[in-house]
Amino acid sequence: MILQEIARQGLIDSALFKCGLYVADLLSKLVKDNPESWFATDYLNKEVSGEGLRRAANICFLLSSIFQERAEIRCMQLKDYQEMGAGMYYMFYSSTGREIGFYMSRNFKTMADITLHSFQSLK
Repeated sequence: MILQEIARQGLIDSALFKCGLYVADLLSKLVKDNPESWFATDYLNKEVSGEGLRRAANICFLLSSIFQERAEIRCMQLKDYQEMGAGMYYMFYSSTGREIGFYMSRNFKTMADITLHSFQSLK
């Protein structure tokens, strides 16, 4: 559905396609395993490494897309998670060289909006 929404909006682009696949994989893993914590900074306290940054950025993405009701915990707002998540994906890219971090950083809000719209259309 995420890739269909990208196509429906006319956003056909290889970076967005890769982001769509990444988000689909992230959501499928969420079905099996709940995050240890819903606070992105908890992952940075444990390990400031590529993996810790990716996991923290993933939490920010989930809070910015399908779990927005949780985004206002700890005096944070949705915009804070969007900015923090995009930054963490870029830091993940910088520390690992994995291109998906760059693509998710550049397309964070677009992908969060697409994911939310796709989720809402399931209802």
